[in-house]
Amino acid sequence: MSDVIAERRLKQFQQKFGKSMVEFATHAALPVVLNSELVHLLRLNFFYSDISIGYLTESEFLLSPFCREIGEDLYEIEPAMRTVLLQKLYQQHPKQIKEIAALLWQYTKRYTPWRTREGLQNAQLLTALNFLDAQKASEWFQEVEALEKAVSQEDREWFVAMKKQVSVDMSIQTSSQPVKYRMEIVIGDITEQNVDAIVNATDTYFSGGGSDSGSVDYAIHRTAGYELMEECKQLDGCAIGEAKMTKGYNLPARFVIHTVGPVWYGGDSDEAEKLAQSYRSCLKLAEQHNIKTIAFPAISIGTFGFPIKLASKIAVREVSRFLMKNTSIEKVIFVLFGEKAYDYYHAELESLQFKTVQFETVTVNERGEEIKRNSHQAQYITEELGNGMTLDMVYIPRGTFLMGSPTTETGYFDKESPQHQVTISSFFIGKYPVTQAQWQTLMGNNPSNFRGENRPVENVSWQDAIAFCNKLSKITGKIYRLPSEAEWEYACRAGTTTPFYFGVTITGDLANYDGNYTYASELKSVYRQETTDVGSFPPNPFGLYDMHGNVWELCADFWHDNYEGAPTNGSVWEIKKDEKIDQKKHFLRRGGSWRSYPNGCRAAFRTWAISNDQRINAGFRIVVGVSE
Repeated sequence: MSDVIAERRLKQFQQKFGKSMVEFATHAALPVVLNSELVHLLRLNFFYSDISIGYLTESEFLLSPFCREIGEDLYEIEPAMRTVLLQKLYQQHPKQIKEIAALLWQYTKRYTPWRTREGLQNAQLLTALNFLDAQKASEWFQEVEALEKAVSQEDREWFVAMKKQVSVDMSIQTSSQPVKYRMEIVIGDITEQNVDAIVNATDTYFSGGGSDSGSVDYAIHRTAGYELMEECKQLDGCAIGEAKMTKGYNLPARFVIHTVGPVWYGGDSDEAEKLAQSYRSCLKLAEQHNIKTIAFPAISIGTFGFPIKLASKIAVREVSRFLMKNTSIEKVIFVLFGEKAYDYYHAELESLQFKTVQFETVTVNERGEEIKRNSHQAQYITEELGNGMTLDMVYIPRGTFLMGSPTTETGYFDKESPQHQVTISSFFIGKYPVTQAQWQTLMGNNPSNFRGENRPVENVSWQDAIAFCNKLSKITGKIYRLPSEAEWEYACRAGTTTPFYFGVTITGDLANYDGNYTYASELKSVYRQETTDVGSFPPNPFGLYDMHGNVWELCADFWHDNYEGAPTNGSVWEIKKDEKIDQKKHFLRRGGSWRSYPNGCRAAFRTWAISNDQRINAGFRIVVGVSE
């Protein structure tokens, strides 16, 4: 069953059985296998006061189309349906996930309902542990694998299947708006926070706040007791942007992470980067010590004179970026001293909050006929460009892919070889090519030939694109840039290996190109002879639009005739000092355009442009690093 069919069946199920039954099903989706006793416990623990979900609901649920019987009093939810239900559980009841996992763990561990099915029991425990502590679950893989050899073939198959499902659970766990539920803002006293660690905004000498009785440093030392100062004396100071850890002593927190933020000198002494480094150092240290919950004060605000608005922006941005890449820290609390600071932090959290969008992708065969649709979701952030204009940046996860095309691919060129494996770090990329409206807002003009606010800006050169990136970087405080060629192809393919992200050929219903020509066995299509509004055609599995056709997209790399010696880490391929540059072939362009033949729109096709070349079929999209 595909995700699309699962969603459709879920709607039909709700119409027949009601919303309450669907709510019950979302909670029952966390265990990978169910029995009547476990279903009963789920109802008692989470729906006891709901009169619409009574005792009969349990048997109705197990006998409903949601479940299928796989053994004596053993039931499972079809995997695609379970995935959809788990996503709803994360979106609607994120705080109950660990409670359900804890119930599953205790029930399986204490009552051993599957004591004669050791492989199944281990799989259930592994599933519960994955939702309670993903890192420990990963470590437990190897231990339990050894137990597989001692159980029956049937149970071994169960465990292997459940291991695969755990990886699906983890992908859902980290993709369904994880940041939203892992950050909190409160007004209060940081010394009273019952967390694994609190952060102390100290000075380079660990003075304990000195005579400043109103400082966070003073309050933490006063509450923790003299032992804290004694341990601090052994740390040999702390540099600006650095972080060091001690015990919490008399504090509710088990540990104190000490960091030194910068003093504000007007903004010309790299204060913003130093403050960002303080947050990164604290989070990195917390991760290294397996800290799950951590509380931050407003570092550098107050005596150090850092502007609240900028400090809040840096704090929320750095923590958000870190949590996107690291799932080990479960909760970060910003503990603030007043409503003014709270309002600034809250506004930043809202503006930088990662949003999730659901969408469908299309796959076609060699005749251009649709053979499959799949549901996906993507995370993105929205940048404010001014005057109400925004720009959506889609999160691209870290991964490894095979760059270039095989020699057997139709339309292959030597310049697309040799194929080589590239590992890409996570980054954000524009959901669409930069539009004319976005360009006009930021640059104050519109050089495009085919006018339309939502059409891609064209007739811009590589130098023009760099100017746009530089201006956006200045406004946002982040480093916006053109993608490297490897980043572009990785983002375009989105896990696919076919010539186009929608399959083995291209049609006019899927992209804007010269449809007078064909690629495989499809019929000729429309030739529009102009650009189209961005987002007019189906996206790829990452949620990106217009990666094939419409306008060529510029990359940051210098042109090389093939991939001999190309970087394997996704970085921009620079030129060496002694390397000669062909003055007619400076920089990369990818993706094809409205007047390209089908072959030129392939994910692997590459061509060049000189830096000042302006063409009515060339535009660009931008990227920013996750850590920016």
